[in-house]
Amino acid sequence: MVDPNYDYAAEYGDYDQHTIGIVGCGEIVESAHLPAYADAGFSVAGVTDVDDERAQAVADEFDLEVFPDIETLADSVNVVDVAVPPMFQREIVETVVDAGCHVLCQKPLAMDFEDASAIRTAVEDAGVIAAVNQQMRWEKSIRAVKDLLGEGALGTPLRATLEVNIETDFSNWGWMEETDHLEVMFHSIHYLDALRYLFGEPAGVSSTMATAPGQASIGETRTLHVLTYGNDLRATIDVNHNNWADPYARFRFEGTDGAVRGSIGLFDYYPESGPDTFEYLERSRDKWESHEVPDAWFPDAFIGTMGSLLRGIETGDTPPTHLADNIETLRLANATYKSWNEGRTVDPATIESTHEPEL
Repeated sequence: MVDPNYDYAAEYGDYDQHTIGIVGCGEIVESAHLPAYADAGFSVAGVTDVDDERAQAVADEFDLEVFPDIETLADSVNVVDVAVPPMFQREIVETVVDAGCHVLCQKPLAMDFEDASAIRTAVEDAGVIAAVNQQMRWEKSIRAVKDLLGEGALGTPLRATLEVNIETDFSNWGWMEETDHLEVMFHSIHYLDALRYLFGEPAGVSSTMATAPGQASIGETRTLHVLTYGNDLRATIDVNHNNWADPYARFRFEGTDGAVRGSIGLFDYYPESGPDTFEYLERSRDKWESHEVPDAWFPDAFIGTMGSLLRGIETGDTPPTHLADNIETLRLANATYKSWNEGRTVDPATIESTHEPEL
């Protein structure tokens, strides 16, 4: 038996003695970060943003202080949640860790390895703790699969599929339309990180990517990846952001002794969350065990990333999405671009730099 309805507020609620400040007041902060932190009882002091009106609106909604700048915020808290586009993250992280703050970085950690390495060095030199907001590891269905794998309930893993076929208006994030690294770096990086969390490092990745006729965005909006793990496991990530007809998002994990299938409800209601469906079948049984999983990804999973950071500060435990680990997710993401550019299977371990897409 498996119950995917984890209580993250109870799991991480003892770490409310740390004071959080948030840099950035975009949609994701309003719809996920702040509701999650309120549910968990975390102590959020205030926010700051380059858009003063936006910062004030979010602060009013959640009864928070508006800090005039990052420096003032960092002097007033001991944990900073950075929720800005990655091209601005390095400078912000260097500023807040220099003030002695622990930090939750936004994903992707950086657009290139130089900035990612510099962020890691700054954190290590400051002697603080950092993690990356790859919160799909706490998406309840994904965590339930992790637990089943840990128990050996699926046997030898053979097949994993993540299919996301939705319609996304990237103009909601205007800066995204200007980047030539789009779908993988800002969406499928979640799925790549989740597969690393479940199965470890793949031996190879084969990728193909495309745009859609007439799209406003520069970068790829349709991607397909096959990850190979030794002789047994094959994992597929198939994502399209141009489905105007019948959007859906679903997952399936199969092994020699069990299988899991279900849907990701977030995409039925985005930016609000909807329930996942989750079903588990033991090979020795003839009936699927079914669960509905409310608030599976947004906002509940955001308790996990921040909560694990707060736990790390309090206990010395290393957060699961620590920087060295997340650089491996960045390496895998860049391996998909290299595979696409060169039309071949790539070993992610060989990636030592950022690979430019060739549209």
